[in-house]
Order: sequence, then structure tokens, then C-alpha cells
Amino acid sequence: MTEPEEMLKLYKDLAIKTNGKAWSLLEKSQRTRVDDLELIEAGYVSLHHWRLAGTAVHLQRAHWLLAHIFTILHQPDLALAHAQVCLDLTSKYSTEMADFDQAYALEGMARAHALNHQVSEAGKYRLQAAELGASIEDSEDRKIFLADFDGGEWFGVQ
Repeated sequence: MTEPEEMLKLYKDLAIKTNGKAWSLLEKSQRTRVDDLELIEAGYVSLHHWRLAGTAVHLQRAHWLLAHIFTILHQPDLALAHAQVCLDLTSKYSTEMADFDQAYALEGMARAHALNHQVSEAGKYRLQAAELGASIEDSEDRKIFLADFDGGEWFGVQ
């Protein structure tokens, strides 16, 4: 393996590990302020390494994860910024995205708008996400998406 190939492998490994770290912190029933800061760090480190060694799909998913993190942490501006980048990447690279990537991009926008008290926009994206999510081809992917969609905070948006 050449040195550039070794570096790409290292970046990919770091992206995967920090993504996993973010998810392990998200799944904690009780997070401290230090955990929340580590969660943000893990999300950004994962994004950085996917930018170095990943594809558009990896970047889209990393931005979705950051939108999700900032939504959970009630940071509306950052949640919406990352959700918008996620949606933009989803649109720009639509042929590379799985159907669940498209549904999650819409879900991320819906929750970020809901957190920002932009009820009309949140409702629009939520409806689109629900419709696309219900049509995810793979039954296991659909089940996972719908469970995620039905869970979590919607900040009063129906």
C-alpha cells in the first residue's frame, strides 16, 4: 500500500470511529455537558475525515448527523445550517443517494425548522419525509427510518 493509500485508509478509519463515538454518546440515557461537547467534537471530526476520504454520500450523512446532534442539543442555527448542507448534497448527488438518505435529509430539515419555530417549513418537510420514508424500498431500512421519524422531539410540529 502506498503512503497516500495508507493515509486514505487512516482517514476513513478515523471517520468511522468518530462517527461511532458520536452515536454511542447520542445513545447515552444521561449525558453531561462534557459528553455534549465530546459529541459535537466527534461529529465534526467524522465530517472532516469523510471530507478527506469519503464520497458525497459520506459527507451528506455526516452533515445529517451534525444536524441531528445540534437539534438534540437545541442549537437551532447550527442544526438548520447542517440540515441545509445535507439537503443540498442530497439534491446535487441524488443519483448516488439511497432512498433512505433522501428521507433522512428531509427529516433533518423538518426537525431543524421545527426547532427554529418555523412551523410552516417544518410541516412541509415533515410531510415530504413521511411520504418518502413510507416508500423506502428495503423493509428493514424503512422500519429503521420510520422508528427514527416517529421518535425524538418534533418541537410541537404535527
